[in-house]
Amino acid sequence: MVLLVKILLDSFYFSFSDTCTIFLLRLFSISM
Repeated sequence: MVLLVKILLDSFYFSFSDTCTIFLLRLFSISM
């Protein structure tokens, strides 16, 4: 059970950080 929660949190964190990275890259390219 704890392992399952950890896996879910990890996948959520990675998808969230990926989205933030893409968003920041987009902003950077627009400002350039």
